[in-house]
Amino acid sequence: MALRLVELSAITRAFMLDELHRDRLAGTLHFSARLTVSGIKAWPRLLKWAFREAQAPDLAEQLRSKRRMESAGTPSGPPGRDPARVLAEGEFNRFYCRGVCRRAIAGGQQAVEVYRANDERSPRGGPRHMEGRRMAARWLLQDLRLPPSRSVAQVPGGPNSGLSVRLMRERRRGRERRSERRPLPGVDFVVPVRSFYS
Repeated sequence: MALRLVELSAITRAFMLDELHRDRLAGTLHFSARLTVSGIKAWPRLLKWAFREAQAPDLAEQLRSKRRMESAGTPSGPPGRDPARVLAEGEFNRFYCRGVCRRAIAGGQQAVEVYRANDERSPRGGPRHMEGRRMAARWLLQDLRLPPSRSVAQVPGGPNSGLSVRLMRERRRGRERRSERRPLPGVDFVVPVRSFYS
């Protein structure tokens, strides 16, 4: 089941594409060790296509085709044993989180909110204590721009964590409104984790 990325709008996609362009210019775009030669060649183009008009499952299907990934798995197989799905979902969500952070910063918000974007019943779901936490948008953006092996944020986390971020909201008088409350420091919410995407 695809992640429910609630802020995946044209604006967010534009920021995702801008972040992709930034990584390509800086030479910091992440390439999984499981990509084949043809997969490495196609990876930037596939990301650009997915960020512009598709989603993570579509990206995973493209990785499975034309031998772009070693041991690419099958769509019906266990999520954790499908490298194509792990890579596609992980990187799509990672750039999506960067895009949401960019939207928050552009809109004058200091924080983004962590939420569960997958099925709550997932047995491999991410840490529940992270759900509902606020994270400093600028701090998280800078962390997610690092290579996955150097990132310390627990968002989006490892394979099938299901964690993502959205713009801040709060309930007032029965209506949902954007919140610009000062966030707690982002470092209060993270612990070092290893990369799951190499």
